[in-house]
Amino acid sequence: MEEEQKSINSYMALWQNMSRNKKISILVFLGALTLALILFISYFSSPQMEVLFRGLSPENSSSVLARLDEMAVPYEVAPGGSILVHRDTVDELRIRLSSDGGLYSGGIGFELFDQTKLGTTEAERNINYQRALEGELQRTINQIEGVEMARVHLVLPEPSVFLMETSAPTASIFLKLNPLSTIRQDQVNGIVYLVAGSVEKLKAEDVTVIDTQGHILSHLQEEGGPFGGGLASATLSQMEIKKAFEKEMENRVQSVLERVLGAGTVVAMVTADLDFNSEEVTEIIYGEPVIRSRHSSEEEYEGTGMVPGGIAGVESNIPGYPFGEVGAGESYYTHYEEIENFEVSEVVTHTVKAPGEVRSISASIIYDNQRGTLSPRQMEDIEDLVATALGMVEERDQISVASINFDTTHLEETIIAMEEAAQLERRNVYIQYGLIALGLILLFVLIIIVVRKSFEIIQDKAMYSQMAAAQGEVQEEEEDEPELKMPELSEEAKKQRRLKEYVAKQPEGVVSLLRTWMAEDKG
Repeated sequence: MEEEQKSINSYMALWQNMSRNKKISILVFLGALTLALILFISYFSSPQMEVLFRGLSPENSSSVLARLDEMAVPYEVAPGGSILVHRDTVDELRIRLSSDGGLYSGGIGFELFDQTKLGTTEAERNINYQRALEGELQRTINQIEGVEMARVHLVLPEPSVFLMETSAPTASIFLKLNPLSTIRQDQVNGIVYLVAGSVEKLKAEDVTVIDTQGHILSHLQEEGGPFGGGLASATLSQMEIKKAFEKEMENRVQSVLERVLGAGTVVAMVTADLDFNSEEVTEIIYGEPVIRSRHSSEEEYEGTGMVPGGIAGVESNIPGYPFGEVGAGESYYTHYEEIENFEVSEVVTHTVKAPGEVRSISASIIYDNQRGTLSPRQMEDIEDLVATALGMVEERDQISVASINFDTTHLEETIIAMEEAAQLERRNVYIQYGLIALGLILLFVLIIIVVRKSFEIIQDKAMYSQMAAAQGEVQEEEEDEPELKMPELSEEAKKQRRLKEYVAKQPEGVVSLLRTWMAEDKG
């Protein structure tokens, strides 16, 4: 106990003899070390959480949380509504919750009919069927890329025995898209035809799709819809084709001219007139007639008793049959017949004209005059180059080349702003790195100070023990052998000599020890 008390007293004296800066440094280091140790222990001792579900509606989130409470599963709700559970149980919980049907999948499906209740009326069955069909469609639409949540509303009229009173079913679909994502028109059309094909007697034009901002995403395919039906869809498609064609031509001209004149020195604009009319032409051309077959016959008669002419009527006018009166004297009859069949050659041409034919092309080329003035010869060369690159026809297309100074004020301001932002970002990065480096340096210096001070404490303690032991030996020798004074003095002289040598080698330790003794004497 006495040795422990002496050690405690020595440490307390050492702490009191330290300067204020050293005390603050040691306290800061010990606090940082304790905080790091607490964070380390808490990080590895706390369970690692992982996202179970995210982006659920409030109704579905409450259902999932209630189910987790029933299963006694610990969970956390992160900002944004995400539900976190222990990473080792994520897959198991997803599989187990999937058996609950529409708990988190976006609606109740046909599992609604798994439990049939007695006494269910026809109206209740129809309502349950509509709910199940909406839930199944909702689940399917939720799987489409870019769709975060979908709601399906069906209007299924009751069948009527009167055909005039029968109304067609309709459907409305609400889509909530993922952040920073868009949905393509072909995806919307796919959703429309998916719903139309899943509901009996539902037509595609009776399906409406909207987003969270109330924009109508579906364009009806039939004539007479609110957007013009198929005509509007065809017009939009033609405009997209025209825009893509013009953009391709502009990029082609831009790349060619920038190779010659330099990057950023030229601007190209191309306008194309495309013919989207579809035509089918059938042309028949007849050639010169050619004899296919020829047939000729000749009859002659000469004698008496028959007079040519005969009785007026049909029989006397039929060729090949001589008629006359008997006993009219000598008569002569001749008949010649020739038949020719001609064949006419025929050429049939069926031509289908595909839409998208180029009617005319107009191109405008502007050169930055600040980079230098173009000569007339150079402008002509540019016109020829562009005309060749675009396949322009002189009688049909036109091209214009101009040399004008570009207004680069906005561009310069943008460049300056970007440079300032980049400098600010670099400065922040440098400051961050500097603070990290300064913190590391301070930590390193603090560690060195603490280690050095620890070594000093150990050395002081060892020196204090040695000096205390030497002092105890001298006192014991004085008490045991008081009559032998000369040997004791000589031995004391030796110890004093050793003490002087130690003081010469370790002056700081002796000073610290003396301060400790002085503090004990004051105490």
